[in-house]
Amino acid sequence: MPADEIARIDAYAARGQAGMVRRLAAGHRLYGEARRAFTRDRFLEMSDLMAAAASQLQPAGSPYSHFAAVMRAIFLRNDGHGEAAVAHLRSIPIAGLPASYYHLRARAPWMESLAQENLGRYDVARGLMTQSLDLYRLASEHDNRIATLTNLAEIEWFLGDRARAWTSLTDALVQIDRRRSTRRAHFDLAATMASESDLPEAALEFHDARARLESGDTNRARTATALRRARTLIRAGRTTEAREALTRAADGLPSVDDPALFRRYKAEIDVAETELFSRLDCRRAMDRASAALTYLRETHGTIRLARVLTARARCHQASGNAAMAKADLQEALTAFEDRRAVIATAADRVQAFLVERAAFRDLIALDAVTLGDQAAALRTAERTRAGVLAERWDLESTAPRARRALPADLAVVYYVSLTDRVLVWVLTREAQHTFSRPIGDADLALAVKRIHRLIQRGGNLSALAPHSSPLFDAIVAPALALADGVGAPKSRIVFVPDGALFALPFGALPDGMGRALLETRTVGLAPSLRTFLAASARLDSFRPLEVLAVGDGHDAESTGLPMLPRADGEAIDVASIYPRRTVLVGADATKRRFLATRANVVHFAGHSVLNEQYPALSRMLFAPERGAGESGSLLGTEIAAAQFGGTSVVVLASCEGAAGHPLAGEGAISIGRAFFAAGVPAVLASLWPVDDDLQTLMRTLHRTLVSERDAARALRAGQLALLAERGRSTPVRVWGGFTMLGGMTDVPSDGRTRD
Repeated sequence: MPADEIARIDAYAARGQAGMVRRLAAGHRLYGEARRAFTRDRFLEMSDLMAAAASQLQPAGSPYSHFAAVMRAIFLRNDGHGEAAVAHLRSIPIAGLPASYYHLRARAPWMESLAQENLGRYDVARGLMTQSLDLYRLASEHDNRIATLTNLAEIEWFLGDRARAWTSLTDALVQIDRRRSTRRAHFDLAATMASESDLPEAALEFHDARARLESGDTNRARTATALRRARTLIRAGRTTEAREALTRAADGLPSVDDPALFRRYKAEIDVAETELFSRLDCRRAMDRASAALTYLRETHGTIRLARVLTARARCHQASGNAAMAKADLQEALTAFEDRRAVIATAADRVQAFLVERAAFRDLIALDAVTLGDQAAALRTAERTRAGVLAERWDLESTAPRARRALPADLAVVYYVSLTDRVLVWVLTREAQHTFSRPIGDADLALAVKRIHRLIQRGGNLSALAPHSSPLFDAIVAPALALADGVGAPKSRIVFVPDGALFALPFGALPDGMGRALLETRTVGLAPSLRTFLAASARLDSFRPLEVLAVGDGHDAESTGLPMLPRADGEAIDVASIYPRRTVLVGADATKRRFLATRANVVHFAGHSVLNEQYPALSRMLFAPERGAGESGSLLGTEIAAAQFGGTSVVVLASCEGAAGHPLAGEGAISIGRAFFAAGVPAVLASLWPVDDDLQTLMRTLHRTLVSERDAARALRAGQLALLAERGRSTPVRVWGGFTMLGGMTDVPSDGRTRD
């Protein structure tokens, strides 16, 4: 009890106000009973007891009366009424509470965080849980701090921030060891995280550690532990043990007194049995799924809704009922999109709910392979790609135009990578073709890695051809033949990659004659057909009149990276090509000045650093501004959230600006992608580290950009100029790594297409 509360009782006693002393005594006695009801999982009884306590505490001026809102929220959240729980918690005047009431000031945001998590607002939940953690740390409430760290790790996990999730959980484990805490929830979360990281044996070790401490647990805790263990065993394919764990969980249900909690655990058992029996007994799996969905729909999209629908869809498909499978998958996709939409920040929306995205691929496979409806499969693929990346693009206005909006000299080659095959669509103004190749996503990734490995070892076009031709002949050459088969030959090709193909240097791949593809075609990349059209529309009025050219101003001592001796000269050289120019070199090359630009062309010649573990945190390096507390690092997440309203083309003449880990529906998470997400319609960047001597490529690129107004043609001209200067024996890594992501200018005003 805080010292302020004891002082309140003493003050009333000193003034002879016995009635107020009795109220406080009665209120605190009822508060104690409410807490005991909480430990016995009797949440409705807890809420009623605390309401009675508040009726005594409030007239006596005790802030403890606000625990009534907290305990009512606990009951409402467990009963599936998250919004009502939030409303109760927000009635508490947190800012007006005395500083000494740490527990109440921390418990309210902690409980709201759990309610917001149930509602799918994981970014809001993270902020509230962090607020609670800070207060528990100040109060030295070690057990609550451990519990809050564990909750925070779970939220970070759902947001896709897995590195931070493990950091938070490790923090909790350190505190448990140091304080010899009896908390055990961390074992369950660690097991879940290990399981979803494809480490089922590690997950089972965590479950076993939890089980060894089970003797003092409540029946509810043992039921929850059995459930989590069952889910891990299902993922590991150990079905017999999984069934035994589910039986233990079901056996513990009758001892769960609280009705809301009983329904919740019953639904979770149904969910786990759906996942288990979808591999063994589809009829039983569909029965369990139907039972689970009744609860999940009532509680408005809890975490497992999309997974259950996807599992039931697979059973429908196995039994030959494609229509029901399709209905379930479409509902799963809607649930996923609805849940993602309530997350406030784009960076979090990109990463969240990775597991549920499998429903997209299942629906594409169902339409394309089972039903043979290629048009429907392509529509779903486009829906898949309408992720966070597309949020700053006007996709609705491009939807009716679609394929028929393409110019006569251009084809779009659209890929979807499935577990067992690659689907390919070839889209031209005249026709739509499709084919598939039996190359699973794992084999595709391996083929792309082989190509990268050879390029990084210094292979030239002749050396690359034997290694790249199997993939080129399978999925690129047939697409080009189909593109040229109807109407005018296509001098421009836009690839819409998927999965590992985002890392493939399409323009550098040698054809059957040993020529790089960019020697015969202008090549570009786009996240989807509609984003390509939207970006191209934004380039209609592009006039390259002004450039911001940035050299290397980073702090070599603090970053450990060397200065780039040619970067400043490159920036000055590029700037001289444009009628209006701003050059930032040395100490002037700051992040603040870079973000303030309104130039319609931006050229960056400094360092960029790829973060392989968390690619959204890849960064560009600028000159630090010590007085402003600015280190000079510009993160990918900051770029994506910035405004580049006047900028049409960004050229990243830096290392690995286009490299990053691909995410379903979002593309490769890279610095280049961040600029496109911020609304820049054409971004040129490299898939791998680049040399510091690219003057010929960059000078030709920018001169062509000024004359042609098209970034893809400009990049091609620069690469061809460097290839001609260095010779065909030059390693591909010198000239072939740059790609253009975004749109192209369409046709000139005289109505003739350019080649």
